[in-house]
Amino acid sequence: MKYAILLSALSISFVAAYFSIVGLTAMFPAAFWSIVIMGSVLEVAKLVSASWLHHNWKICPRSLKIYLTTAVVVLVFITSMGIFGYLSKSYITHQTVAEETKIILSQLDDKIQREQDYIQRQNEYLEDLDKQKNTSTTNIVYNIELEQKKIDDLYSSLDKNLKIDNDEITRLNSRLKVLDEEVALLNAQSGGLFSSKKKKLEELTAKQKLERDEIKSKLTSAESRINKARGDTESQVKLIRAKIDERQNDTVGKEDLSLKKEEYNQNIQGSYAKIEAMEAEKFTHKNSQLEIEAEVGPVKYVAELLEDLGAQSIALAEAIRIIIVILIFVFDPLAVVMLLAANMSFKIANGKPYDKLSDQIKKKKVVEHKTIVKEVDPLTDDPKPEEPAKAIQSDEDDITEIKILK
Repeated sequence: MKYAILLSALSISFVAAYFSIVGLTAMFPAAFWSIVIMGSVLEVAKLVSASWLHHNWKICPRSLKIYLTTAVVVLVFITSMGIFGYLSKSYITHQTVAEETKIILSQLDDKIQREQDYIQRQNEYLEDLDKQKNTSTTNIVYNIELEQKKIDDLYSSLDKNLKIDNDEITRLNSRLKVLDEEVALLNAQSGGLFSSKKKKLEELTAKQKLERDEIKSKLTSAESRINKARGDTESQVKLIRAKIDERQNDTVGKEDLSLKKEEYNQNIQGSYAKIEAMEAEKFTHKNSQLEIEAEVGPVKYVAELLEDLGAQSIALAEAIRIIIVILIFVFDPLAVVMLLAANMSFKIANGKPYDKLSDQIKKKKVVEHKTIVKEVDPLTDDPKPEEPAKAIQSDEDDITEIKILK
């Protein structure tokens, strides 16, 4: 049983140390290996200090007791703080994916709405064509206005599309700025003779390289889309303006009206195809969102259970924090307590019964024993009358000191 307790204590301590170190490295990413080394030695020191205090409580000086006890408590708090950081990071990463999915769904909804508006405009154009008068002058003016409206619609659609890409570029540039600030912060640190500043910079640069390359690739793609959209729009506008110039010098016949109707109908069919593709993509992302929500479903039920028991309305993030706090309060402290329990088990197994804490901190007992001590008179060589003596016995080292009472 004693080995099982020891193994369980060390296992809990090892897992707690791992979670804590990973959580602390997430808080201080620029000093990854420093945090790993520091956290490892402090975790070992915490367990050794707790065990040493247990074995030497009776003979340990008061000042050393206070310091080591405080150090163990503080280290337990640091370990718990690291575990909190680790679990919080996992939840934040999960929420980031959920937020990105929401943004994608919102963008798809906007694009679908724009296509629906475009279809509505094309239908209006068809209705307007049906209502055109046969007068050539009226038709010319009407068609010129119609073509001009197309130009306005193209520029309006271009502005909406550019806004999405410009927002993406702004977000990516903000992330690049954060990465640059991390490098600048590390550069601003003073470096001594034995400083590993250069190595830290190289590690941070290597760590950021993949993300920076990805950001640059996305920026290039966004800028390419912007340039392509502008070029396509200008090409279409140029063609429309050519049509306007042509219509100003000609009349619109019935064949032209039929061609325009066919063009509008083709535009409508193309928009319906785009909407169908975006709806399929939206369905995929919606499934991903439901899967993410299902992963945090148990936490939601815990929050609802607390509300049913009389608590106020609890948000999901608050429920997560409550669960994390409950975990850290029983994680590392349990490891330390089980280590002390293992020490007690080994002490009992070795034939040394465990003393209560009240007995350990109690002062030495003084027990008086009556002893007959004989002393020879130097004049008569006769023994003096026997006198009682006091014995002071310490229950700590089992040494008896005899004092003669004269």
